[in-house]
Amino acid sequence: MNPTEELLARALRHAVADVEAEPDALDRLLARTRRTRRPVKPWLAVAAALVMVVAAALLRSGDDPEVHVATTAPAPPLPPVAERVAAARDDHLDVLDARTGTVVRHHRLPPALRHPDPLPGFTAGKQAVVLLTATRAAWTVDLETGRATHLLNEVRFLAFSPDGSSLAYVPFDSNGSGEIVVRQLDSGTERRFHLSPGSYTDFTGISSVVWRPDGTRLAFTRGHYGYDTYVLDPGAESDLSALEPAVAKFAIHAWSPGGALYGFYYCCAEAEPPVPVVYDTRGRTLLDPLPAGAGLVDANDLDGRYLAITTRQSRSPALVVEGHRLPGYTRAAW
Repeated sequence: MNPTEELLARALRHAVADVEAEPDALDRLLARTRRTRRPVKPWLAVAAALVMVVAAALLRSGDDPEVHVATTAPAPPLPPVAERVAAARDDHLDVLDARTGTVVRHHRLPPALRHPDPLPGFTAGKQAVVLLTATRAAWTVDLETGRATHLLNEVRFLAFSPDGSSLAYVPFDSNGSGEIVVRQLDSGTERRFHLSPGSYTDFTGISSVVWRPDGTRLAFTRGHYGYDTYVLDPGAESDLSALEPAVAKFAIHAWSPGGALYGFYYCCAEAEPPVPVVYDTRGRTLLDPLPAGAGLVDANDLDGRYLAITTRQSRSPALVVEGHRLPGYTRAAW
């Protein structure tokens, strides 16, 4: 006998016991209905009485140790921050345990955030992820609950600070992006850093922004097939035009705690695809390349492990993390 059948049998036994204890209970109910202006049919009164008796017995049987009611198990806790990966595909956002590749949260995205192609922007913080839609609107999505909240409009690139307290973003400009804004999420206050007017175009404006894991520096890339990466002190400079390139022909995607930069090296002509590489800023050398076909790379702020989205040379995008290859994901971040 399954738990449901067991529960119903117990309830009926209680109901029979109640009727046996008070055999005139149904008679009193029938007599009461005969005194009303619109008498109730006897069979209907009997049915109603039986329903009431069975319902009472069901409530009472909840205290019976022999009856077990199945309940929904609580969701497992989110993995530690160092093992937590947020990944998006089609119409949903998943929170993954990087150690096992398993999904621990599955959130369906609202229509405004659904996009069949790789999302133009995606960055993860401690408790939330920021998605940038095809209409250049930035939304935060809570990793625990999946609740989506509109944050900003007209955004081109963005990145959470390592402590999750602020967001660096590049406003959209049809003539080229020449500004970086650092916004405090709790207060909404902003600080702006800019290129000199007339010193950039859509091909030489800012095309990415990345935090150093300790939160003391920002790296950004300028150019189009002539990429250079620069480093900004958010507590000092405001004129970005005065900065010299830190790494030439390199578009940064992530900065690891050990000082390595993850991104793409533009070594050849425009027709040649960039090479995914790791650049060691301490020795100014290029390390071993990342997985072939990588179209996006992100490094763990705590220990430097990387994830990659393989989109180049393939129509089947996949997330590669900790030895796991998870198909279908078009965007991901630690």
